Amino acid sequence: MMKAPKFGAVFTDHMVTMRYAGGAWANGVVGPRAPLSCDPGMSAFHYGQAVFEGLKAFRLHDGGLALFRPFENAKRFNASAERLAMPTVPEGIFVEALETLVSTDEVWTPVSEGTLYLRPYMIATDAALGVRPSETYLFGVIACPVGSYFPAGKESVAIWVSEQHSRAGRVEQAPRSAPATTRLASSPRPRRRVTVVIRFSFLMPTSSVGSKNSEG
Repeated sequence: MMKAPKFGAVFTDHMVTMRYAGGAWANGVVGPRAPLSCDPGMSAFHYGQAVFEGLKAFRLHDGGLALFRPFENAKRFNASAERLAMPTVPEGIFVEALETLVSTDEVWTPVSEGTLYLRPYMIATDAALGVRPSETYLFGVIACPVGSYFPAGKESVAIWVSEQHSRAGRVEQAPRSAPATTRLASSPRPRRRVTVVIRFSFLMPTSSVGSKNSEG
């Protein structure tokens, strides 16, 4: 599986989770990857308050690891969160979560061909069927080793183009699922950025992971 991992089919041993309640993020943890316990009335299921991002960690020639411009992913993630009346994740905490998971599961990063794909996400966790923004959320990061997205030796890619259904909007934002986007975004919920300091607890010592970013 590690020699030629299929995209999104093999996951690493750990995951990051962090909870939002009472207007603040808290309890950032790196622990064993495990199923999430969700209420069937959770807002993310019924009103689509959910966003995610995707980026990769690369193995360098000296054996180290690097993320490519993770702060740009953080900005796009937060732009989508704000559009769905969800709380933003401070960019420093967003990147720290990525780096901590990459360090913890460093052995899963392919040595030669391939990368470690990272999937940060946020879901609304209120068990409520009223059309309103949730008051509680779960932020998480999972990872999987991946090879080339397209099979080796493939010279062309077949595509289907639709002129009626547009996936992208005028403003670039992270993928999301929200049938009630307009109603939620216009709900009378205070918009505020959360500024907190969280150090993720983890189960084993971590090594240094670099970030290639335009901001430093």
